[in-house]
Amino acid sequence: PTALITTYADLATGEDEEIYIFGSKPGQTATEDQDAFLGQICLNVAIALSGTAGPPGTPSTMDPSPVEAPTFPPGLSEVYNSFIVTNTVGLTAEQLQSGANREGLDAAYGEFALRTTAQLAA
Repeated sequence: PTALITTYADLATGEDEEIYIFGSKPGQTATEDQDAFLGQICLNVAIALSGTAGPPGTPSTMDPSPVEAPTFPPGLSEVYNSFIVTNTVGLTAEQLQSGANREGLDAAYGEFALRTTAQLAA
């Protein structure tokens, strides 16, 4: 979708045109600026996926503080994804911790992951 491509282009920085997500993994400590930028990434992607303009006064991007990215051997990379859930029936976090609602959420995410990876592998 064009909105996602535009969002990526707005958030990507540096010569490598990557989006720096340092601080998003367990064991990484983000600075205040990096933490704000991670929140901005989530907001911008959610807005792009929803097709809305976002809250009034929402900046389209913030300049991240570049951080040394981890290096991987050739052919390997770290991939992050997100799964946005619309809650039209008023479920609470407690209701999603276990039981049928949690099982349905887990099954939906599993299906999403299988379909996405199958499309990428094809």
